[in-house]
Amino acid sequence: MYVTCSNLGTVGWLGNQFYRYLALIYLSEKHNQKIQTSEWLGEQIFNLSCKRPDKNLTYKTVNEEGDKHSKELYKPDRSKVLALEDFKNNNYDVLTHNNAFYHTSYLQEYKDVILQKLQFNKEVQTKLVPQIHEFLDLKEGEEFIAVHARMTLGGYCNKWKFPFEWYRRKLNEILKEKGEKVKKIIICSDNPAHVIKGLSEFNMINVNHHIKYELLPCETAKDVAKPGDLGGTGCFNFTPDFVMMTLCDELLTSDSTFSYAAAMLNRKPHARYYKSSLRDQQLVQYDPWNSHLLNFRTHQWGI
Repeated sequence: MYVTCSNLGTVGWLGNQFYRYLALIYLSEKHNQKIQTSEWLGEQIFNLSCKRPDKNLTYKTVNEEGDKHSKELYKPDRSKVLALEDFKNNNYDVLTHNNAFYHTSYLQEYKDVILQKLQFNKEVQTKLVPQIHEFLDLKEGEEFIAVHARMTLGGYCNKWKFPFEWYRRKLNEILKEKGEKVKKIIICSDNPAHVIKGLSEFNMINVNHHIKYELLPCETAKDVAKPGDLGGTGCFNFTPDFVMMTLCDELLTSDSTFSYAAAMLNRKPHARYYKSSLRDQQLVQYDPWNSHLLNFRTHQWGI
């Protein structure tokens, strides 16, 4: 029997699709089932062997129902998808209504499996990662900070004002603590020039100005990476930013699944992660494997 998500690659960009895929890994590991998926962006950068749903098989569709703004959908123990049991008699097509934005604690028992499955492919490891290390040019004991600054939040952009002061305060705290140990501050953003100007005192670096890496869409991802969707070329120009965030020592995540996903894949044992907290009115440290997602939204519902 199989578990699939037939619309995995049709909703959102890499971050949203990443969390839908994690839900599939959870179900696959829990019930010893094989995964099938539609085309999705992760196929381009991760070392995955993705199988398509079989047209000759019958799938039982399970859809998260209810108001997508309800806080109940963000609790794993309330999820119809995660509660599936009857895998002996059914192939399941799971359509996570809320993009699988569950509290990430449900994934902790499969953390090692997830990190093993979601390794960067040979293209990224042999062409991009060496360029990043060469550019960083860090000696033993030296560190770098990555700052993800998403300036718009989709339909929430009219309610969201990017918290420059929160970022400024946290960067000053880290630099005061670590001093000369921090050699570079890298900006990853949908509008890096605006952020660099707003936080000019930190001498941030846009890695895309220094690393020329054009990862063309593979055959299975061409329909997903349409020109205009990812920078206007159909190329995966977000990849250097994403990989950079998985390698850093300190990561200031934006309220975005893109940097939350990168935090989960950062394998440095002493790396630290920070996200916006409306309650605390500052960036707070968090564990990406034991956290709510999209704090700006979930805060409104008290979870």
